Amino acid sequence: MRSRWFWVAAVGVIAVGGLFWGWASIEPLPSIKFADGRSSRVLKVSYGTNHVFSPDPLWKKSLHKVLPQMLGKYLGKFQEYRRATPYDSLAIYLEPLASPKVLVRWRAMTVEAVFPDGTTSATTWNPGSYYPIILGNYPREQKEVLLRFWDAPKSIDMKVPNPHRGQKASWTARPLPQTSEVAGTKVVMKGWKHHARSEPILIERFPGGRAVGWMQWRTRLFDPWGNWNQHESAHPSHYPGTKSETMFKLVAEGTEYISAGFVERPGRDQHEILVPALRTNWGGKLLVLFGPGTYEVSKDCAVSTRRVGLPTTNALDRTGSSWIVRCMEPSLLVVSERPVWEARLRERQLPRKDGRVFAGRRIGSATRGGMTAQLFTPRLPTITTNLEAEVIIRWPPAEFFIEKPN
Repeated sequence: MRSRWFWVAAVGVIAVGGLFWGWASIEPLPSIKFADGRSSRVLKVSYGTNHVFSPDPLWKKSLHKVLPQMLGKYLGKFQEYRRATPYDSLAIYLEPLASPKVLVRWRAMTVEAVFPDGTTSATTWNPGSYYPIILGNYPREQKEVLLRFWDAPKSIDMKVPNPHRGQKASWTARPLPQTSEVAGTKVVMKGWKHHARSEPILIERFPGGRAVGWMQWRTRLFDPWGNWNQHESAHPSHYPGTKSETMFKLVAEGTEYISAGFVERPGRDQHEILVPALRTNWGGKLLVLFGPGTYEVSKDCAVSTRRVGLPTTNALDRTGSSWIVRCMEPSLLVVSERPVWEARLRERQLPRKDGRVFAGRRIGSATRGGMTAQLFTPRLPTITTNLEAEVIIRWPPAEFFIEKPN
């Protein structure tokens, strides 16, 4: 028995010693001092797409996790600062600057990531909050990242550790036009609009010559190190990385808007099955506009009304082989092979075809047998005219490998 406790104690001592050694070997994060004497220290450097930081002490964080909500409120509000980025980025959390002696409105400070060849990439920092500096374009191969803070009228430099050193990809550019296939759809990049080369020309082609809904494109450029531009522009001055980089990947993210025709506002226990004008690559099976009430949708997409009391909430549930839809207000149900981004209603002021847009709030989602049902509730005012239903689909990204234009 003594031998057993001896080994338990030995392992504990080794573990504690290892933790102490690891803590002691961590290099402290840097600080920066500004012209007016105020200073800030780096609290955390995060890499990836989801960045989380809490300035609360460790004991408070731990208690918030284990205490019931009723008791946790006595600890005070839990502070947590989250940022999400579409692609891998660097997030640098700094200690907020102390309030200035003269009460002035906080203004954003320009911060640049400086590449070894002198190329810079600018972003901003709010000195009055814990929200981080976000860098999508910085020297990813370096052990440290040089930051330049523009504290008028001069600049101050600081180096922060790089938690993830990147590796350069090997790409080969292809001549234009290029074709990329996404979800059974061919997307063609023909070239650039105008001589400024500020926007790519993209054309969508479905097999068999089928039409496409109205498209909106968001484009970003990547260099071989993984740097990406934040300007969502392909103008030469916005190319990420160093000036010497010539090979880039253009990622085009398409959003398709598909009309389902004009509709009347439904009354209680009323519904209307809608037929979108275009059947594209989203695998749509059913689109229904419901009025207030309770409805059952079978696996074969047959719709029936349950004449019960008016629901007290909007909900989508799965029961047996059916979906149960409960609506307090007009709602849109989409059943499709691929989830859609949104279903909504809009008011068309003819003949200009503009007007108010009533966004569809996603209430619920339920999947059965490879089909996904989604319920959206556009909040409508009392009086509307010329209502049109619309389905919005986000396409998978299309990729093109190009050389920097002259």
